[in-house]
Amino acid sequence: MVATQSSGCSPVIKAFNNNSKDTEFWSNSYTEALGLNVPDPLGGAWDVTGSKEK
Repeated sequence: MVATQSSGCSPVIKAFNNNSKDTEFWSNSYTEALGLNVPDPLGGAWDVTGSKEK
């Protein structure tokens, strides 16, 4: 699985890097790629868990 997020809105990457089980709301999110601006992803916990599986 590959996860890509903008540096201005990356709650899944932050949770993954911090070994968190779920994402946190990303305040003041910004990206020019509007489709990637998801400050509170519905499947955030699933994304983090799936990214850690081998």
